[in-house]
Amino acid sequence: MTVDLLGPDGTVAVFNGKPLSFGPESDVVHAVLGSPMFQPFIYTSGVGQFNDQMMRAQFWDRIHPHGEDSNNGWHVRLASRLRRSRRIQVPFNSWFFFVDANNNPVLFAVEENAFVNLFFPTTVPVNNSTPIGAAELAGDITTRDLSTFLFNNIVLYGGNINNCCIIGFHTYDFEPGDK
Repeated sequence: MTVDLLGPDGTVAVFNGKPLSFGPESDVVHAVLGSPMFQPFIYTSGVGQFNDQMMRAQFWDRIHPHGEDSNNGWHVRLASRLRRSRRIQVPFNSWFFFVDANNNPVLFAVEENAFVNLFFPTTVPVNNSTPIGAAELAGDITTRDLSTFLFNNIVLYGGNINNCCIIGFHTYDFEPGDK
């Protein structure tokens, strides 16, 4: 996901001559796809993806080495499928940004309600005006998917910046008629 912070005139805001636009670079995307979330690694509970091994360690007393799976019972395995990039443009007065010691923007903070309204469809039928709606219409996500959207260096805040920083966000998407 790419996030653009918009100025009062509706164009991408500029700070020190650079547009305020954050998106994951290809090295970040490749690091995520090669991470223990999607690739097998060695753990004390065995070899596998992070979530699989975490569940196996937590529920070790309920896993039985019988049945079709010769690797001691059930597994929770995720398969990554990289889809097209999407963009959110955050209106003025719904964002802040933080800079490093060299005055370079390093973190965007977006108001959580503005984020939700920009990210999820608000109409039925779904249209492509939001990243979730566009992904649904393109077939990039379905009701059979556990979808993850990668935001790099973005946090949320609740109402005012003093309620910063929400560093993770998860929910579900529902429209009437979804099956």
